[in-house]
Amino acid sequence: MPRLILRATCVGIAAVVLSGAAIGFVGLSLAAMQTPSTPDPGHEVGWDLLALAGGLPLWVWLFPIAFFAIGFGIGHRYFSIRQDKHTA
Repeated sequence: MPRLILRATCVGIAAVVLSGAAIGFVGLSLAAMQTPSTPDPGHEVGWDLLALAGGLPLWVWLFPIAFFAIGFGIGHRYFSIRQDKHTA
């Protein structure tokens, strides 16, 4: 049972990482399309991710929890079915 929970937890963490990478890629791509192609002279261009993340509302932080729960549930179901086949 602990091995099943560990495997399902790893699947949940992988789901959070992969969904974060996909959402980050799409989000940065959309943000890059809206930025001007030539910056004003004398101004620096950069991304301050901490400033962006600090201003996010609470409901946005629920997405990683939801992705983890979905990944954990899928992993738990897959590995428990697989474990039942091996013990039968």
